[in-house]
Amino acid sequence: MKRPSSFSVLAASVVLAASGALADTTVLVNVNVIPMYTDTVLLQQTVIIVDGKIFEVGHVDAISIPKNAALIDGTVDVANFLDSNGGVIAKGKDADLVLLDSNPLENIKNSNRIHGVMLRGKWLPSSELDARLERYAIRDGK
Repeated sequence: MKRPSSFSVLAASVVLAASGALADTTVLVNVNVIPMYTDTVLLQQTVIIVDGKIFEVGHVDAISIPKNAALIDGTVDVANFLDSNGGVIAKGKDADLVLLDSNPLENIKNSNRIHGVMLRGKWLPSSELDARLERYAIRDGK
């Protein structure tokens, strides 16, 4: 198996790694990957994580999923895995989302163009987010 260099896997792997919820082998299917060496987004990727480290990354059609691996579908299973009512935009779901000014699939730098965040049903415009970041930086002496 080919071992990738530096990759950043969006959403699912970040949440799973932070929660310490990874099994010995976890496979994330249907996730988008941002290589750290370019501004492109690799769509519909499979990421194999072994003992908390990325072991293999490739298109969903090109990667074999190991037997006995914990399988998480990046399109729907992350919210279920974390016992959340979110993960999709639909009536009755938790209103936690980030609204961007431009499409990050056209240019990954657009992911930094945050218009606002809906957190637990409360709208936080980018001006409020910036003010909070500034308060934290001042408080922490940065």
